[in-house]
Amino acid sequence: MAIYWYNYCIDSNSYYGCHLFPTDKDASMIREFHRLVLVLSLMAQGVVIAENWGPTDIPQIFDANLETDVSALPHSGHAARTPWAGYFWPTYLDSINNRWDGTAAQSPSERYAAAFGTSNITDAVSQYHGIDSRTGARTCIETSMCDSTKGEVCAKRVGSTLGRCIPTWFGITHAWAPVSIMLPEPKHEVEHNGVTFRVNDIKALVILAYVYTNNRLVGTRCDKAEPELDDYGRPTGIDCRDTNAGTYHILLTNYLGLNRRSFVIGRRLNGQLSNHPIKGYQINKQERVTEQDAIILLNDGQPSTSTSYIFNADAQKFFHVELAVDYIIPTPGDRDGFLGAVIDEFTRTDNYSYILEATADGEIIGGEYIGVSKVNHPDFLWLPISRRDAPIAGGVIDSNNVMNLYAQSVSQKEKQVSGAVLKSADK
Repeated sequence: MAIYWYNYCIDSNSYYGCHLFPTDKDASMIREFHRLVLVLSLMAQGVVIAENWGPTDIPQIFDANLETDVSALPHSGHAARTPWAGYFWPTYLDSINNRWDGTAAQSPSERYAAAFGTSNITDAVSQYHGIDSRTGARTCIETSMCDSTKGEVCAKRVGSTLGRCIPTWFGITHAWAPVSIMLPEPKHEVEHNGVTFRVNDIKALVILAYVYTNNRLVGTRCDKAEPELDDYGRPTGIDCRDTNAGTYHILLTNYLGLNRRSFVIGRRLNGQLSNHPIKGYQINKQERVTEQDAIILLNDGQPSTSTSYIFNADAQKFFHVELAVDYIIPTPGDRDGFLGAVIDEFTRTDNYSYILEATADGEIIGGEYIGVSKVNHPDFLWLPISRRDAPIAGGVIDSNNVMNLYAQSVSQKEKQVSGAVLKSADK
């Protein structure tokens, strides 16, 4: 349905991707208007909008036709094609201008310029995705002039003595995460016009080509390292309290469990946000509990003076769930090659505890995190749909060239002839 498409693009220098996080008031109003239209449409179709999940994190943002019967949802699932590991090309190292293979080697952008006769490419990459993109950052000469509490360093372009204070965690995980889901991993080196592109170079270029995507977003961004908590230990602001536990459960079990399709998780840790493709999940415990048991669990195991469940007045059944989610992390900058065989090296697991809220018929209508999961849970979830036809680095990099390199990398196979490795197209 067209109403589920979100194509916001306000701040092209945003670390998280302008398509996900508009930064001015007008864009925010537009976003909320579209979400309101979505909610009204879903309500007209009979979709339950529970008290504790709202227009920003209802699971039907992904798809109106989701299975919500708790008994019909699988206890484990994984992506049919595991997302691949790649570098996040940090802003402070000037994005894909970074000479990852050593200072004497060319960067991915420099190799592209040499192979395709493009000029001013490093300046354009820096302007749109690298150090020069941080126009509002404090200028510096040395890192001591920057804010260490924000993880800033004094980032300088090659040959420059003046830099900008940029957090080391800024990068393009919002491009790597979706492309690792949507496309198979590059496998082989490719030579073009006498220039050899290594696998990490090809990954860099194709990742940059996916900076802007069409997607469906659930949840809102929390920028607080230590959000204020309510009397129940939950963040007071909806931006830090979502994504709702029931929403997360429904989307994991429908997409990874029933459809074996991955999506992206936005993780928050000490105020730093990053995007990761999900590999799979495992429900280690799913036990029906009484209303009073649910209240005690939400009260961190302590007796409560409350005699009724106050978080969702429509809930009639309750389930205590223990969940493990596997996701992929970025590689080190100098890690080259096809990494599918060693993907476990880049797999991490987050564990969550929560109460599922359901109707008398077992339809999930919400949820509440318990224990440490009240503050340590997904900040947002998003489903990449397609790459947007947007200029790469202001248009100096041609997407057709990038995708041709990529196609050769995934379609070639290696042949060993007289001790030399030759490449030929698959038949």
